[in-house]
Amino acid sequence: MQKTHIKNTHIKDVLIGISNFFEGKFTEKDGLYTCTINNLKGAIVLTGIDFDSGLSFLNFKGNFKEITELLLKNNNENIIEFIGVSAGNIIFSEGKVSTYLNESRNQSMVISNKYPSIKSYTFAKDVATEVSIISLDVSMFTTFRNNEYNLSLLKLICWLNSLQLSDKQLYIGNQHEEMSSLIHTFLEADREDNTTVLTHFESLIRNALVNQIALFHPNASKLENNTSLKDDELTKIVSLIATIEENPQELYTISMLCEMTRLSPAKLQEGFKILCDRTVIDFIRYVRLTAAEKLIRTTDMSIAEIIYSVGFTSRSYFSKIFKNKYGDSPKQYQLKARVAR
Repeated sequence: MQKTHIKNTHIKDVLIGISNFFEGKFTEKDGLYTCTINNLKGAIVLTGIDFDSGLSFLNFKGNFKEITELLLKNNNENIIEFIGVSAGNIIFSEGKVSTYLNESRNQSMVISNKYPSIKSYTFAKDVATEVSIISLDVSMFTTFRNNEYNLSLLKLICWLNSLQLSDKQLYIGNQHEEMSSLIHTFLEADREDNTTVLTHFESLIRNALVNQIALFHPNASKLENNTSLKDDELTKIVSLIATIEENPQELYTISMLCEMTRLSPAKLQEGFKILCDRTVIDFIRYVRLTAAEKLIRTTDMSIAEIIYSVGFTSRSYFSKIFKNKYGDSPKQYQLKARVAR
């Protein structure tokens, strides 16, 4: 069995690492990365792109001569990944989660990661396989694209935010036919003008992600058909969501948020319910709790400092809701995190 660990910070680094391990050839042209392996280890072509917006694309096509496990380590947080199998099969694992994805079932998966992770992709011996992985750094993507008013893009940003707010991390289902079709069209496209091709592909892949995530998204039909909110009003709420996430310590009130967005309380609540599946107050509480958990896990700040730095005013209340969500008191959680560092 072949097995390699690759640090997945950028697609370019991934392909260079795979190329080095499997004695392949790495090439780069106008932002398009290619790794070609043709030896006793396998016959594989990997194609990848890193877009400035936090979106990245990786396609694997070919077969290994032995059972092969690729371990991709990602140190980033708030990552959502789409994994689609259009030929052959793979076993995907992360932590205690393991699933079998098969082309004959037209399967795909969306996985939401709130913490750094190591993902395992196991390929069968001598089985022609094609896998596409599309990754989104949610924070980077929403910041980069937040001022655009394209409705399709707006839906994607909204759904990415709400997937990150969900406690569920793994969604398995069918692969949207548009996704598979545009990936194959892109891989077979004329490469004389890579810049134009890549720009067009980024736009197409965003639109396809909207349809793909909608297959899993609990509120997709509401956003499509059952809301009184206009596009510009949804955009204001998306911007407000980003503001709250960046500044959880502010003492927000409903009247303050209505003034910031020029929306009525009813529209404000409707928007948060559709986009985040939470009330405004519940969303603010969630953001503060999540920010506190990260500080407890990654810094040496005291619990008291953390509580007040993210906007909570009661230590006893914070301790109660923290334990309800994470299973330990803040102090116990901090001690375990320090041991694990």
